[in-house]
Amino acid sequence: MAGAMGRFVYTDDLAVVYWLRMDASNAAIAGMDAYDGTNAAGGRLPKGIFPRKRYLKHPTNGRERSIICGDTGAALWTGAEGTVQALFDYGTNASANYTLAGRTGERRRS
Repeated sequence: MAGAMGRFVYTDDLAVVYWLRMDASNAAIAGMDAYDGTNAAGGRLPKGIFPRKRYLKHPTNGRERSIICGDTGAALWTGAEGTVQALFDYGTNASANYTLAGRTGERRRS
C-alpha cells in the first residue's frame, strides 16, 4: 500500500537542486523539503541520475527497504549504521523501529 505522492527537493552530489516525485511519508523520514515550483533550479531529476539511498532493516522480519535521501547533510544519511529510526510500517499499519543498515551513494549513467 503506497502513501500519498508528492514532489520533493533533491540536491545532487554536484550541488544542483532538482525535484523528484516520491512517497510523502518517505520524504518526511528523509527530512526532504517539498518542491514549491521555485526551489529546484535544475528542474526535474534527470533520468541518468540515480539518487542516493539509505537502507533500513525491519527489527523482527529482517526485510530491508530503501529510502531516497535528498541531501547528504540529512540525519538519515549521516546516521551511523545501527542507529534506530521510528518509521511507518505499511504491512501492519503500525510504526516499527528500523535499523539503519547501509547506504548507496548517488550514481550517474555515463
